[in-house]
Amino acid sequence: MDDIDKTIPPQRGIINSGADDETMPGKRDRKPDGRFAVGDLIMNRYKVLAELGQGGMGVVYKCFDDDAGIEVALKALPPELSHNTLEMEDIKENFQLVHNLHHPNIASSNTLEKDKRNGNYYLIMECCEGEDLRRWIKRKRKEGVLKLADVLPIIQQVADALDYAHEMKIIHRDIKPGNIMIDQSGKIKVLDFGLAAQIHTSLTRVSMAYHGTSGTGPYMAPEQWEGRIQDARADQYALAVMTYEMLAGHLPFESSDAAVLREAVLKSKVIPLENIPGTANSAVMRAMSKEPSDRFENCSDFAAALGGKKIKSAKVLKKGSFSKWAAALIMILLLGAGGAGYYFTSSEKEAPVPAPAPVPPVKPEPKPPVVPPSNNISAELEKLYGEIVERRFELNQVIDGINAKTYDAPFQVHIQKMNAAFKQLESNLNDLKVTTAANSRLAYLKSMKRNAETLEKEIKWIKKQGPVCEQAKSLRNVVQQAKARAGKFSKVLNFATYKTASEKQISGEKYFNSGEFDSAIKEWRLSEKNFQTAYSVSLQSYETAINSAVSAGNWEKVLRESDALLAVLPDHQGALKARRDGKVEIKKAKISIGLKAAHHAFAQKRWSDVITRAREVLAIDSGHSAAEKLITDAQEQIKLEKLNKELTSARNAKTAKNWQQVYDCAVAALRIDSDNAQAQGLKEEAENNLKPTLEIVATVEGERVPAKVKFGNTDLDTMQRIQNFTENRRYKGILTWQTGETEYVGEVDFTCDWRGPKKITTELTKVEFNGTVTLANGVKLEMVKIKAGTFTMGSPEGELGRYSWEKQHQVTLTKDYWLGKFEVTQAQYDAIMGKNPSSDKGSNRPVEEVRWEDAKEFCNKLNEHYAGKLPAGYRFDLPTEAQWEYACRAGTTTALNNGTNLTSEKGECSNLNEVGWYDKNNGSDGHKAVGQKRPNNWGLYDMHGNVWEWCRDWFDDYTGDSTDPTGPTSASRRVSRGGGWCSYAKNCRSADRLSYSPVERRSYLGFRLALVPVQ
Repeated sequence: MDDIDKTIPPQRGIINSGADDETMPGKRDRKPDGRFAVGDLIMNRYKVLAELGQGGMGVVYKCFDDDAGIEVALKALPPELSHNTLEMEDIKENFQLVHNLHHPNIASSNTLEKDKRNGNYYLIMECCEGEDLRRWIKRKRKEGVLKLADVLPIIQQVADALDYAHEMKIIHRDIKPGNIMIDQSGKIKVLDFGLAAQIHTSLTRVSMAYHGTSGTGPYMAPEQWEGRIQDARADQYALAVMTYEMLAGHLPFESSDAAVLREAVLKSKVIPLENIPGTANSAVMRAMSKEPSDRFENCSDFAAALGGKKIKSAKVLKKGSFSKWAAALIMILLLGAGGAGYYFTSSEKEAPVPAPAPVPPVKPEPKPPVVPPSNNISAELEKLYGEIVERRFELNQVIDGINAKTYDAPFQVHIQKMNAAFKQLESNLNDLKVTTAANSRLAYLKSMKRNAETLEKEIKWIKKQGPVCEQAKSLRNVVQQAKARAGKFSKVLNFATYKTASEKQISGEKYFNSGEFDSAIKEWRLSEKNFQTAYSVSLQSYETAINSAVSAGNWEKVLRESDALLAVLPDHQGALKARRDGKVEIKKAKISIGLKAAHHAFAQKRWSDVITRAREVLAIDSGHSAAEKLITDAQEQIKLEKLNKELTSARNAKTAKNWQQVYDCAVAALRIDSDNAQAQGLKEEAENNLKPTLEIVATVEGERVPAKVKFGNTDLDTMQRIQNFTENRRYKGILTWQTGETEYVGEVDFTCDWRGPKKITTELTKVEFNGTVTLANGVKLEMVKIKAGTFTMGSPEGELGRYSWEKQHQVTLTKDYWLGKFEVTQAQYDAIMGKNPSSDKGSNRPVEEVRWEDAKEFCNKLNEHYAGKLPAGYRFDLPTEAQWEYACRAGTTTALNNGTNLTSEKGECSNLNEVGWYDKNNGSDGHKAVGQKRPNNWGLYDMHGNVWEWCRDWFDDYTGDSTDPTGPTSASRRVSRGGGWCSYAKNCRSADRLSYSPVERRSYLGFRLALVPVQ
């Protein structure tokens, strides 16, 4: 074995099988399938805590990063992928993209690391707390049905994360509950952003022009199934499927057969959700549209629509999609009073709504045969079935006979409701065709009846819109008659053309020779004359009514009559002018009334009414200067009244010396007028009187004593008021008072959450530290008091096994301290830390496998527990290197603290056998229980061997004679002393030094507790 300064001491249990090993200390080989087990150390850094999941894309482990001191998720890529150079080039390129994703709802990908010993790659990712959404949904379902209020916050967070990634030109393509994590507070993290699809397909996953079909079947958009170009709306589709699943309790399309599932996604209609608002249902249906162009512009728009908000980016309905709504409108005309018309106006539009386009005659299709129900269906069912079939037939009769048309927004809302009810009606009927069970058929029919009633309700609403003008009714009938006669006239023209054709058929000759053609011509001329007469009379009645209303100044009637005429003659110039004049006059009248009301309210100092009336005027005329001035003046008056009120309250509070109220009122006044000098002065005066001051009263047996209090490095006298505290900051102070040889201590712990003066009384207790520390569960830790003194640190040049850095120098320790009688045991460590990291278990054995930070945390927890119970100016800590060697030597100057030197550097040494455990007398079972060897002159055990002991110092060369040295201020490794069970004899000497990284764990590395003066 080489010298200890060039190699790490041997560790029992290290797998030593060559360059392909991937784990550090362990007591077993890898699993047969090559997976890691709990406790394995991957790449000498990541300690496996648990296996999170395994699949074709690799195994994911929860690990502890020893270097960073944090938990991470580590995905071990399949070896066949790790060793494929071309595939890994693509993955590395894409990793650079996803590595730059920084969003609170996206799990970050930290690094992509290669094990240089075997070439395997590992993806290091953020370790997310909580559970995946799949388990969350299952658990919530057991508690009851998921409501929209439960689902909406999750969808909003996922949508925000997706939109962020889409802006970065990155698509997920595998959104599903299994890739969403949710913690106890409801915060979500989207997982697998970037490389899951890349690993699956060995192609780029993040390109916006990718043609692959990566994803999970039920959540894949139609374009994914077809291998078409995909964009961000593929993720939106998957998000909508996940929403549907959460609300319905099942997926919209399900099948274990991929071909069946693909066919359903591409062609089948989605059954609407129940028990959620119609707006939410519409949002889900739209986001799951078969064509990406029919979906929302982005995922956040979908989430907003799901929550009932209006979406500015919503698309205008396409022409072809409106036919069924317009068909429902024709049904209104068929079911309404004979020939009665209606019209709809909007104050926001200047031009009237044009009349519907002519409806081409539709050849009636035969009524579908009524399917007789099965014998076990009741008479009620039979009757209901017949009613529904008849209603569907009527609706189908009008579905193809109308051109698309755009209506005003309020009208569209009701048309949409009618259309939704009609779609549901069709869906029910389709379900009815394939259902044989009587109960199911009855349920579908009842649902159809409800939808039919919804249709009739909407029809009634539309029919009530606007009065039915008699003139409009009359003129519309005339126009309808003209259209009918135009059909006959077209027939006449066709006959005439046929008669003059060069080739005449016998049937045509016979027809025209019979005189039937002459009769048709005569009929047309007569009907044309009658039509012109009726048309003239009806038009004149309109014009007369409009002119009379203009003369009388009845502008509301002018609008009504003009709209009625324009409904059938959209280009009538007289009606258009009358309508424009009427709107102008009505606007003037409304402005005049509004301004009068605003001025009246101003005179009465009703400022809110002034603003309301003036804004009504601005709604009519957005640039009206008088209305704008009224609003500005009213707002200034409101501001002035509020300011005077706050200043008056502040002055009254000052008289009563209620400084908190003075401060609050002054701040409120400054919010109104930030430059108000009076308010600023009152605020500053209140702040001076509200500065927190503290009087600490220290008592012993109820009597006040002149104690000292120490906050950090600041010593203060408790007999005076203490100032200059920072608001909302926590303070912890130690109180001390000494009379003769007796010392009393106490503690104050408070947060500065008050204003002005405050008093805290603390009873001091007598310090009686006897070196015994009582831990949890009655476990005790014994300590030995070490008196201050001077000694020679390091080894003489002739000492066997000496290293060059052990240069002798004189060290003076000016204060007494305490040191653990034994190395800290596993029982003692567990009592404070609640865990035992040791590889070789035994309650009375030294604790090992502890980092330097772990040992420091042990000390810090003891300080918290014993605050106020320790000698003033002392705290638990690791000993300095000088304190350790001074205590180890216990007055000796030899290599060993029993007054002897080594007889061998690496062989067996009888002198060392007496006081310590090392590689020649330890055996094969690791370290031993503490206290079995002879103690030194001061009663300290195991200062030689057993386990190396952490010291407080950074490692560096000695600097010469010193007083109370603490080592260098910084370095990369910490000092350890004393040697261990696997060390050579020379490494167990009093002067021997070794160093380790503060984050290292070793089966031979522990520590010894010290109670030392605060430096």
